[in-house]
Amino acid sequence: MSDTEIKECIEEVIQLQDEDRSKNQERGWQFVLTKVGFWTWFLVKCLAVILSVLILFYFILTTCAAASPEIEAQVGKIVNPWIYPSMRFARIMLKPLADKFHMQGLYGADCLVANPFFLDPIEDCHLCTTKSRFADLTGQGEARRRQHARDIHPFIIKGYSAPNVTLDVLRSMYLDNENKFILGGANTLYTNLDGVYNVSDFFNKYDDAALMSFKRQTGFLMWETNSVPTSQAIRKLFPRPSFLTSASEVSLLKRIYVDGPLAGTHELPIGGFASCWYQQVQGIRQLTLVPHRDCRHSCEEMKITVEAGDLVFYQDQFWTLFSSPEIIKGKGTSAAKDVGIGFSGSFTL
Repeated sequence: MSDTEIKECIEEVIQLQDEDRSKNQERGWQFVLTKVGFWTWFLVKCLAVILSVLILFYFILTTCAAASPEIEAQVGKIVNPWIYPSMRFARIMLKPLADKFHMQGLYGADCLVANPFFLDPIEDCHLCTTKSRFADLTGQGEARRRQHARDIHPFIIKGYSAPNVTLDVLRSMYLDNENKFILGGANTLYTNLDGVYNVSDFFNKYDDAALMSFKRQTGFLMWETNSVPTSQAIRKLFPRPSFLTSASEVSLLKRIYVDGPLAGTHELPIGGFASCWYQQVQGIRQLTLVPHRDCRHSCEEMKITVEAGDLVFYQDQFWTLFSSPEIIKGKGTSAAKDVGIGFSGSFTL
């Protein structure tokens, strides 16, 4: 064989080896893709079956619950412990998506389409017929406090927290986390102060003299937040009550109230959940629980005076909470000259 023929043979052998190697690689990738595709299909099918079973199970439970109050109570005991863990897992899984598209502002947005099948629940007023005054659970154990909460019995814990939150502390907290409050959205401010249209106006434009004017006028401010970033910042000042278990979910909806001693009586709106707590962190105020219209025939009105550091629990399913600083002023109490600061949140039992 000539040198040319030998060279051609070598090139042909090399080409055949390359083709065999490519075919083997293709077979390997096909095998891997086949396995991956099989397991992906298998997992998707398993998840679909599990989801279908859970939906069917939930449908059966809700259907049975609608037929009997006793069954409804048992269903609630079964389902409630799983609500918060499942929602928390969903929030953690969706956090990268929420951070990328800044979806936090949609949390508190109004629905574009109303649910035509939604009906306000009928209040079972007999649950509050035996509650006529606030129970004083100061110094009591957490288990007893949880039991009172389950029994929807309003109670007070005097000196629950140190009264170390002032307007300066609130301002520092806001300025340190201003980006969270701006990007997080779901921030609403209700106030009668002139020239204040949002939270940024209040903390950035109002100087110390303007803040002090709360003591000389009927100034009132309610700051409402309803998003994950803002809730994380606020709970550093107002942590969840110590008597809550890890299975209890605290609503993202939180409110901070600032009012002067002449601000008059104002209503505290309902919380995200029915079980609510209110903390008086500065000043002295009188709180009044007024039964809802449908429950006035069986539930009683309650009044209590709260001082800085006190915590009050109540159920807004049956009562509406009002704060009245001017009543304290009428008694000539010197502490009523202070600006009042309060905080409210809600949770599941």
